[in-house]
Amino acid sequence: MISVENLGKKFSIQQLPNRSTGPNHEVWAFRQLSFNLAAGKALGLIGPNGAGKSTLLKILAGIYLPTCGQAVMRGKTGAVLDIGSGFHPDLTGRENVYFAGRLAGLNRAQLQAVFPKIVAFSGLEKHLGTPVKYYSSGMFLRLAFSTLIHTDCEILLFDEVLAVGDNAFQEKCFQKIQTLKQAGKTMIMASHEPAKLAQFCDQVLVMADGQCQFIGPAQKALSFYSKHYAAAPPHELEDSLYLNAMHYQGATVLSEGTDASVSVAFKLKLKPGKRPSAVAVAIADSLNQLLFSGHVSMEAVSLNGQTVELTWRFPKKHLNEGLFWVNLYFIEAESIAEQHPKAGQLEIPPYADPYRQIEGGFHAIHIDSQISIKQG
Repeated sequence: MISVENLGKKFSIQQLPNRSTGPNHEVWAFRQLSFNLAAGKALGLIGPNGAGKSTLLKILAGIYLPTCGQAVMRGKTGAVLDIGSGFHPDLTGRENVYFAGRLAGLNRAQLQAVFPKIVAFSGLEKHLGTPVKYYSSGMFLRLAFSTLIHTDCEILLFDEVLAVGDNAFQEKCFQKIQTLKQAGKTMIMASHEPAKLAQFCDQVLVMADGQCQFIGPAQKALSFYSKHYAAAPPHELEDSLYLNAMHYQGATVLSEGTDASVSVAFKLKLKPGKRPSAVAVAIADSLNQLLFSGHVSMEAVSLNGQTVELTWRFPKKHLNEGLFWVNLYFIEAESIAEQHPKAGQLEIPPYADPYRQIEGGFHAIHIDSQISIKQG
């Protein structure tokens, strides 16, 4: 449905008059990008700011021309990109819906038939007579998204479309996206939130430094992104209430088979006279979603500023394959006084059991339990 071959986009950066700090220069947003997307599939785009995700979507939407390569779109394409794109700020919501619908190829009769559905989905009945320049960003995206999904496009492009708006409307949009995917629509969505891409994308393309760094099944690609581009910065301990130093000693798999366990270990150098009442350790998946945790009292530790060795052991079988983060929390007076997210990491290799491999493709945690099936 979408074929991209050696695609690249270069921008010429011109210095402002009287503010020149150097000669004009050229910058590649990305180059040598190639991929194919089959009909009915959803591709996620993720990467650091400036990786070229929005530029790629604008080329696919026909807003930008590529500098080199080609992108072939085999179907009617619609897009919700930047706030403000596609709508005229001085037109009312109603006028913009008709304007966008005509640009999408709908005739007046078709627009009149679908208009009530657009309005109902957006929930903006009371604001249709207001120029959209007075809309909040959330209101704008409501109307833009509602218009797009009712124009019968075969290819849908979204750029952070769910980053703005209330939770209820975001969930409503995701349910609609799932319905459109089941109906055979082909979609590409750019987002900085891995959990959103994991919900509906078949594959994810990781963009960084103007290149495709990885493309593959969603969970594997998001683990790659988390490991290489979303790791925590070095933990600065100058403002720590309790620590002079923290060293993550790593994760070790103990024994094999069903009794295998994982042991994670830290060395903590406490500040003299400082000691939390308890320490909690938690496991988060590559989407930064907390999975489970454990805690231990610190009341038996002296206040002499000594080094403490902390070891946490738990059954390996609970984790499916993939990358996981180890978070550290200090607890005082029944609340979290200090936290160190992504203080360490561990990786669980693929299981031999093919069903565990399938589970790992859509969820990070596995609990041994009994599922019964009775025919009749």
